[in-house]
Amino acid sequence: MNFIGEKSIATIEDVAEALSRLGVTQVKLELDDVRLVVDSLVCDLKLEEVKAFQRSDSNKGSRYKLARLSTDHNFLTQVPCGTCPVRRSCAPGGLISPTNCIYLDKWLAADIPDIKPTAADLF
Repeated sequence: MNFIGEKSIATIEDVAEALSRLGVTQVKLELDDVRLVVDSLVCDLKLEEVKAFQRSDSNKGSRYKLARLSTDHNFLTQVPCGTCPVRRSCAPGGLISPTNCIYLDKWLAADIPDIKPTAADLF
């Protein structure tokens, strides 16, 4: 991600070239492999896709930049529920619920290094 930060905006091809040049992996990554990694970083809110108009064939394709860090932090903006991909299926007592949520468990444990609370402890 430092590479993207230094470059400001990067394509999948730029990222693949940087990974190859840096020797990050022992195998050659295909563009689809790099795209999966970048898509995961977008889902984790580490990167943002840049939407731009197409001026020429050389400008086609997605471009990515580091995600903007929110300066307005409060409890409600930090809870993972707001960006959860399965939040519409989440309900107390359901198959997907706050008591068995891995995202909530990870978030709860992040600020308390010696104690590892889980969502089940709260509900």
